[in-house]
Amino acid sequence: MASKKKADLPLTDKQLRFCQIFASEGATILSAMIGAGYTEQYARTGGRGMENDPRIKAKIEELRKPLEKKFGVNREKQIERLEDVINDYEAKHSDRLKAIEIMNKMMGLNEPEKHEVSHSVLSDDLETTIAKAIRILKENGYKVEKK
Repeated sequence: MASKKKADLPLTDKQLRFCQIFASEGATILSAMIGAGYTEQYARTGGRGMENDPRIKAKIEELRKPLEKKFGVNREKQIERLEDVINDYEAKHSDRLKAIEIMNKMMGLNEPEKHEVSHSVLSDDLETTIAKAIRILKENGYKVEKK
């Protein structure tokens, strides 16, 4: 059986989430990839492949069209408006700084935000925690097999 060409394959869940974040939130490629669940290392090295994939470009365009139509705004217009605020020397200093901050974020000039996630099991040991998780899964109709 012949293998499918990449262009014929559907987007993965992560790729679709990347498109949604990138199209609707004005995120950078890096932050959209991290938000979609890719590791930071992969996002830094594999991001260009994402940007150049015709399937992903098409999905982003598809997702942006309704937003652009509804709000009459696209990325280029947003940047133009931010430039207007930045260059308006009569505007409040705080407004100009906020516009610079937003533009930097849109252009990927900021370091990605890092969020620390911690989890601890307070009273149960690992085996008891796993047993509880398996019991809950079984109670909710999931088939759980030990390997």
